[in-house]
Amino acid sequence: MDSPSARRIAWWLPPILLSLATAWAYHNSLHGPFILDDTRWIIDNPQVRSLWRIADPHVAAPLAKSVAGRPLLTLSLALNYALGGTSVVGYHFVNVLAHLAAGLLLFGIIRRTLRSAAIALAAALLWLLHPLQTSSVTYVIQRAEVLMGLCYLATLYGVIRSAASPRPKRWYAVSIAACAAGMAVKAVMVTAPLMILLYDGVFLSGSVREAWRRRRPVYLGLGATWIWLAALVITAQHGVTTPTVASAQQASPFAYGATQLGVILHYLRLAIWPAGLCIDYDWPMAATAADIIPPLAMVAVLLAATVWALMYHPRMGYLGAWWFVILAPTSSIIPLADLVFEHRLYLPLAAVVLLIVLGADAIMRRMIPVVGARRALAVLLVGSAALGLGIATLHRNAVYQTEESIWRDAVAKQPRNGRAHNNVGIALGKQGRYDEAAEHFLIALSRDPANTQLYNNLGIVRSRQGRSDEAIRWYQKALQQDPDDPSVRNNLAVLLAKQGRFDDALAQYRAALRVNPDDVEARKNYDELTRWLAAQRPSGPTTP
Repeated sequence: MDSPSARRIAWWLPPILLSLATAWAYHNSLHGPFILDDTRWIIDNPQVRSLWRIADPHVAAPLAKSVAGRPLLTLSLALNYALGGTSVVGYHFVNVLAHLAAGLLLFGIIRRTLRSAAIALAAALLWLLHPLQTSSVTYVIQRAEVLMGLCYLATLYGVIRSAASPRPKRWYAVSIAACAAGMAVKAVMVTAPLMILLYDGVFLSGSVREAWRRRRPVYLGLGATWIWLAALVITAQHGVTTPTVASAQQASPFAYGATQLGVILHYLRLAIWPAGLCIDYDWPMAATAADIIPPLAMVAVLLAATVWALMYHPRMGYLGAWWFVILAPTSSIIPLADLVFEHRLYLPLAAVVLLIVLGADAIMRRMIPVVGARRALAVLLVGSAALGLGIATLHRNAVYQTEESIWRDAVAKQPRNGRAHNNVGIALGKQGRYDEAAEHFLIALSRDPANTQLYNNLGIVRSRQGRSDEAIRWYQKALQQDPDDPSVRNNLAVLLAKQGRFDDALAQYRAALRVNPDDVEARKNYDELTRWLAAQRPSGPTTP
């Protein structure tokens, strides 16, 4: 019976189910610690300490370019800090809430596109619960991916709603504002105007040319957001330095692009069967024909199938385009600091999930003509898949519960990953397990003997063990790799002062401050030592 109350239930039931499922899958993620880039972007980021310092280029200067060029992301972090300081729960809560909002938008987009609430609910549910999404939702700073995805979907939703609205300009404004917001979160948003124009041509207007004719104002507005993105990128690069992984930074466009062929297939495998998830891959650069030709052939087939489908079955072809186009900024020929990151699949995953749901629906329609039986089987299959994915997400979130657990997981899956060993060592060092920490630093050093941080970390743990002479040797080796590292010089100066070698300590502090005059710790230590020495002159120096 199609009563008003039944329609209300039908309208509210999907959002309630999606909300409950997301809350269940991520309830154990709220207390996971800050990890990896969280420290640099949140804990040590002066921009988030005050809402008024977000756009200050002098404050942004010591930070990564991506932080300086993402004002909306930084604003969200500053709001979190204003409300709860560095208490991690609030940051996780915002991530989960944004993920849910993106899932609800995805549901609305698919329902309006396919006119099927059942297909939309199944696809949105599986997308929300997929364990691949933990790399974007549970890893705090990857909020960038979630917020960008939310803005991307909101941009598309605005155009869809404008097509059926008697007052489309309001929805045009929503779409353009969402696109501009996404550009202020992450540069992958650059693909949004193109994908939305293609969507309009495939699903709304019948052709891209007709879409442009009908909704030219909105596409001019969306295109204008590229200017905004360019301004953010240029501003971010002014006077900012970024620590990166040297090997990836030095990769040629050809080598990077050749490697991404295998990465794209790896991503596709994880989207279909998410086993072996890892926060940090030690992915090898493609170097031989055997590394390049097989994945090249497979990716070429997938691309050809996408082009063919766009020509003859454009609705299916759009899903292939969604996958390849959104991955293009990170998986093409533009070298990035890291070859593989699972969070890059946050939006592309939607295409794979929807394609699987549509494929299963088509098979059931052919094999099971009885509507009631087909619906019962669909509920069973979707429920089982959602339960399995949700449990996998819960398990993955459990791995994120401590710094040690997430990095030991990475070491177990990527034993040659020097960065993973380094981070295990840092986690162990915080627990006072210095010898174990040193073992992991040495393993990492064998993989990356030019890494100044590893020598510095070894100096720190040996210093804390009271092995001062050994610690000094490690600091000196670090300075051989990078004479301009102020943190190493500060650490060395502290140890030299404890040994009574005051002139040597002062020289190290001065060297550190020449490199970075704003180094707060080095300035504080230098001033304290000079004051103490001045006070000791009448009676002769003793060890401070």
